[in-house]
Amino acid sequence: MPINKDRRVDVAMSEETLARAEEMCSGLSLSVTIEKRGQSLVVPAMLDDLQSMDQQAESVEVVLTPDHPWPTVLTRHPLPDRAQVLLVYRRPDGGTHKVLGRLEASRPGLRDEDPADLFVTTLNVEREIDD
Repeated sequence: MPINKDRRVDVAMSEETLARAEEMCSGLSLSVTIEKRGQSLVVPAMLDDLQSMDQQAESVEVVLTPDHPWPTVLTRHPLPDRAQVLLVYRRPDGGTHKVLGRLEASRPGLRDEDPADLFVTTLNVEREIDD
């Protein structure tokens, strides 16, 4: 088994194995989670506040996780709660994906390895448009 720089063991698991592990952990009273970070893809994106006439679209990053319905947005500065935004990014297959929704206020990254200037938020999707 490979060991990463944090001296943790990295084990590749199938979707079926992960689903079974989550099912087994769901009945536990402890706060147990299954690490899925390796299944995510981080892509550059543009975020536009549709209710602000004087603010330009800004460059952000989006974390795409197969089983997570809401895009996670990463920035290098805090973002306020925004009622209506447009998020645009390239899908892994090369197509453009546009998402309309409400952005929650960002919070600092929580992991030890997160940079001090990393802020994380979630986009609550109201409508998706694929090109």
